[in-house]
Amino acid sequence: MRVTLEVRSGLLIGRRFDVVPGPGTVFGRSEQASGFIPHDPEIGDFHFMVQWVEGEPQLKVLVQAPTTVNGEAVKETVLAQGDRVLAGRTSFEVKDLTVGAGSATPVAAAARAPSAAPSVAPAAASSATASAPSRPADEALTGREFLKDIGGIDDEALEVALPGQAAQELFDAFYALEDWPSALRIRAHLLGPRASVLWGLLALDHIFGETVPEEERAAYQAARAWVADPTEDNRRKAEPLGPEDEEGEGHAWLLCCGAFWSEGSLSLPGLPDVPTDPKFSGVAVAGMLRLAAYYEDPALAEERFPHFLELGVAVGRGEHPFPPPGRD
Repeated sequence: MRVTLEVRSGLLIGRRFDVVPGPGTVFGRSEQASGFIPHDPEIGDFHFMVQWVEGEPQLKVLVQAPTTVNGEAVKETVLAQGDRVLAGRTSFEVKDLTVGAGSATPVAAAARAPSAAPSVAPAAASSATASAPSRPADEALTGREFLKDIGGIDDEALEVALPGQAAQELFDAFYALEDWPSALRIRAHLLGPRASVLWGLLALDHIFGETVPEEERAAYQAARAWVADPTEDNRRKAEPLGPEDEEGEGHAWLLCCGAFWSEGSLSLPGLPDVPTDPKFSGVAVAGMLRLAAYYEDPALAEERFPHFLELGVAVGRGEHPFPPPGRD
């Protein structure tokens, strides 16, 4: 007997937890929870448990916080294939439910209405959204080699990586350690240049509010124009823009660097091509996000880093579409 709960939202999207007969699996934010969900501030330390009881996978809520299955609040229930569990901000889907040596079996499905929870779009959605496929680490590379290959990772952080880890697994590890710079860089790699620049713009919207500072405005608008319509002309227009004030931090300018380094040549038109390396686009965006986390009030950085990373995951799921061309 076995059942799998797969994370379908939040920073651990795609992570799978298998529950087999025995003491069960406890899900929560505590490191002692066998179903460890470190990133969700609204999930309890020991939020709920899934355990096999008399041949059925039973979910039991261990906290007072609202917990739902298919949108209905529960305290204890039997899970069925395809059920959606929501605890805090994190949702799970029940998958691979097997009883004995059989194949997937919808336990208790006859007593349960079909799930009304909407499906979560996979990372590779239509071109109308900002989603981009997650690119796993090259199987020929160790985890350390992979991190070196994408660039922008501190040498000390390389010690975290294990051989054979895919990008998402590395991201999860760095997030759990609160190594924000490394997590930002990996997320930018997963998104690709255009979606990562959009991610940066959303982060600037968060810190600037409704009014972009005057010294940032031209660069912000150029980066946004390229995200909306990534033509060669818009890429070239992004190159020269920087902070007008020499004391300015130039957040949006780094996004323009991300746009300019996304593809094509670094040399002037008419001169021999100097090919760019698209990975440096992600380095620029991740650097901007590190800078933005400390904007005006450094004490807010520890709140902003997780928020920025949540934004990046949401962009990857296609929840923030690219802006339409021709609009500010």
